[in-house]
Amino acid sequence: MPRAMSRVAAFHVLCECLSSITLDRRPRESFFEDSESFSWATVINLAHEYRVSSAVACAMAAGGPESTTRASIPFLTGLAGHYRRRNEEIRSEAIKVAAILNDIEVTPIFMKGGAHLLAGLYPDIAMRQMSDLDILVPAMRINDCLAKLANHGITQVGTYLHPLSHHCRPVSGRGLPVSVELHHKVVAHPNGEFLTSDEVIASAVELENYGVRIAVPSPTCAVIHNIAHAQLNNHDHLYGWIDLKSLLDLALLSRAHGDKLDWNEIRKRFVYSGWGHAWGFHVQWSHRVGARVPSLKPASAFTRLLYRRAFYHVGAPKMLSLNVRLLRPWILLRREMSDSVLRRRLARNLVNARWWKRHLRMVFR
Repeated sequence: MPRAMSRVAAFHVLCECLSSITLDRRPRESFFEDSESFSWATVINLAHEYRVSSAVACAMAAGGPESTTRASIPFLTGLAGHYRRRNEEIRSEAIKVAAILNDIEVTPIFMKGGAHLLAGLYPDIAMRQMSDLDILVPAMRINDCLAKLANHGITQVGTYLHPLSHHCRPVSGRGLPVSVELHHKVVAHPNGEFLTSDEVIASAVELENYGVRIAVPSPTCAVIHNIAHAQLNNHDHLYGWIDLKSLLDLALLSRAHGDKLDWNEIRKRFVYSGWGHAWGFHVQWSHRVGARVPSLKPASAFTRLLYRRAFYHVGAPKMLSLNVRLLRPWILLRREMSDSVLRRRLARNLVNARWWKRHLRMVFR
């Protein structure tokens, strides 16, 4: 009976597929040679888990090894086609939202995947899996923007919002493929000053050829935000999670704008703010998907430990889940203790039985 393909082997295939995109070459045959254990089902399932299935589909449909893709090529082609159509709809949505905000003299700055779709960063628009559109607008114009969007049937959804959230509740409307988050800050509390909205707005690049006023962050701000979102907002290096989607974006940014970026200054921003390990973790993993980001200094022993732990979690997802359950309450507690308003709110919650039930479920689920 043939042995099953391991998650680690499938992860190596994912990294090879993503590297082939950033390096503009065919995936190497050596990653697909073990015909006894190789399983496209395992690779695609892991790609879905890491939210890069569309990128893998594009890479393999464009020129993967013939011996391994013959049976899978219709599925991969169909998957890429689905995301291509969806992302074209999302790009149209972005232009529609920009036109609405232009009516009140606001130039929206699209961030993350939305910015990259509009700026043409991806060799194939199908490569990015999108869950929402993140838009930065001046804080003093947030309410004007929400009111204007509501006039066009794009209204807020959901009920809960953290008191110090860096964005409003998502807005959505009938027929829109994804929701929109209007941001007044770029990085979540308590790290909002790490990359300020004023800095991003002042250096934003306005795009042409869309018939509306629409902008994206400068290459430097896009790179800083890419790392900060994964490591400061989502705490990937603490949990031991590898955000391949974010790493692919960084790799493509490094290839498209490497000559415009002062990597040493970007590194210093993280190191001097106490996030040196987060920087080192993200950069080390970005090299696995073909990023052209200089290490500048050898990784510390602790950074290498974080890297190895994350790699271990690839093959041991239950350990990753346990890590998240154990660490998340402490990370949330640290956030709540960082501000006087949040401390008073926490004190009230400590006598609320439902609050305790919800947070204990987070640990013991």
